[in-house]
Amino acid sequence: MDDLQAREFKLRASMRRRLERLERNQRFMRIGAGACVVVVAAFVLMGQSLVSRVVYAERFVVQDSSGHERAALGLGADGTPRLVIVDQSGKPRAALGVRADGTPRMVFLDIDGKLRAAMQVGGDGTPDVSLYDPEGRDRATLSVAADGTSGLVFLDKAGKLRSTLEVAADGRPRLAFRDSNGRLKANMEVGPDGKSNLAFREPGRKMVTAQNTSPNELQPSLASFDHSKQVAWTPL
Repeated sequence: MDDLQAREFKLRASMRRRLERLERNQRFMRIGAGACVVVVAAFVLMGQSLVSRVVYAERFVVQDSSGHERAALGLGADGTPRLVIVDQSGKPRAALGVRADGTPRMVFLDIDGKLRAAMQVGGDGTPDVSLYDPEGRDRATLSVAADGTSGLVFLDKAGKLRSTLEVAADGRPRLAFRDSNGRLKANMEVGPDGKSNLAFREPGRKMVTAQNTSPNELQPSLASFDHSKQVAWTPL
């Protein structure tokens, strides 16, 4: 092979190498471009998904087919969040919100807009349910105290406590009745030892009927007490 043929052979080999490198670079660029398209498409889809799941607004309103407002979610004048549901005539009938002190509360109103029932959890974690009369006055409340005592209280139209029924934290059930001035007049309870007690109270003295029960005996007793809670009379 002479010098000219040798130079041509080297030149062809060099060109083949260059063409092979160029083809490899083009394949890499095509693959990279495809990957970029996939990544961009993924980000677009992810962005659309996130946008469709999060909506920011100050108030949302739900309307029926007639265009009447039936529910609204937003902030009250005091800045507290609330959900209000109205009837077909546009009157509020139920509401759920959180007060400024953090107390969550749900209320129900009658057709005249009067409060008739409410449920809430106080700041100390005590839940209660209250029922109201047609004038919007609290008449009965069911609650569970922080110590575990569950109770039901009844009030008259003047808001005076008249009767209570509760189960103490130690499991002792109690029933009490009060007069129009809120003074305790009669109560009945069963102690932790199983002894039952029924008491009638009058100004200056207390008459008690106690019935002690156990698996082996039944010992009823009746006694009257003076103002200092000393026994003033007993039939035995």
